[in-house]
Amino acid sequence: MRSVGLLVTMACMVACSADPDDKAGSADSVDSGQLEPAPEPSNDPESMGPYSVGVTTFEFTDARGKALTVEVWYPGEVEPGADPSPYEPTLLTASAVRDVPPDLRGAPYPLLGFSHGMAGIRFQSVTLTEHLASHGYVVVAPDHPDNTFLDIDEDAVPRVVLERPDDMRYSIDAMVERATSSDPYLGGLVDSADEWSILGHSFGAYTALVLGGGELDYDGVIAYCQDNRSQACRYISELDPSDLDGHGQADDRIRMTIPYSPGLWYAFGLDGEGLASVRKPFIFAGDRDTVLEYDTEARPVYERLSSPKRLATFHKAGHYPFSDICVLLGTIWEECDPDDDSWANVPEAQRHTNALTLAALEVELRGRTELSGWLEPDHWDAVDMVTLEVE
Repeated sequence: MRSVGLLVTMACMVACSADPDDKAGSADSVDSGQLEPAPEPSNDPESMGPYSVGVTTFEFTDARGKALTVEVWYPGEVEPGADPSPYEPTLLTASAVRDVPPDLRGAPYPLLGFSHGMAGIRFQSVTLTEHLASHGYVVVAPDHPDNTFLDIDEDAVPRVVLERPDDMRYSIDAMVERATSSDPYLGGLVDSADEWSILGHSFGAYTALVLGGGELDYDGVIAYCQDNRSQACRYISELDPSDLDGHGQADDRIRMTIPYSPGLWYAFGLDGEGLASVRKPFIFAGDRDTVLEYDTEARPVYERLSSPKRLATFHKAGHYPFSDICVLLGTIWEECDPDDDSWANVPEAQRHTNALTLAALEVELRGRTELSGWLEPDHWDAVDMVTLEVE
């Protein structure tokens, strides 16, 4: 949750490239409407999956009259040799190719939402979102207006806090409307929004905790921020509990809740007791996070959640390795410097994050118990970077 509004020019001018290692092969084209069998699922959650990745952007106006821009990653039919597409207006590229037909061999696919961080952007975590799409998921990520690095308005943050959950909810519903129509890129990918799971980074982690079942009570914010001037308090201490009226909160359709670099436990009551109702949480956090500190923000979130729950602590990691912000904005923060070995290696952290996230989703949403070993703490005993806790 750090403002990077002054860095927009840098983000748009620098040539960026996320690591497309192990890119999935192209999907076979559909012949005369006859679909080939779906590819066999991968047993290696660290590597890209059996699908090529398509990406598309759509815009719509939701029931509040609010205009939203939404990115969607999906299994796509990609021509052999096609070049990955940039995420405009930046030059960030990874593996996805824009506006390709959907690969429907394994449809309907599980539906995921992703909420970006403070002064992030909808495509801030393409290493993760493309990875999930390559394994047969559809990932929906809206820009939260007035809260991206292209339009950040710090005066608007209290309003954005309240509006973020509905930004995500309405985007999911809009995606499903397109998928159940004749949309050339999204048609047929999912069949309903009866179930979906939510992921989010930083401010988006808070958004995920709300949508995933957290019960907000801003009395905790008022009390906590009287004695603590954290970065979060700087933005949300102006909230009044009555501000919640008229804004959507938890979404009963959510199966799993996966927050990266979370905090703001005090937004859920004086002791964070409202976090006990979050569904199937899996927390990812860096123990050297200086934005939402591990000991005072992330760890207390985990402790207030109900079982079953998981926490992956990344050692020597800061706030950003669960995103591609280090690629978008370079070495503005020490933790992003690849030559500084006092910090965790970002590509390695992303590889482990992808594996743990995918394994959890595959086990929970698809019943693939053969991947359960990846979710056992002793699987990570030999990995110095990661400690996994399960309750």
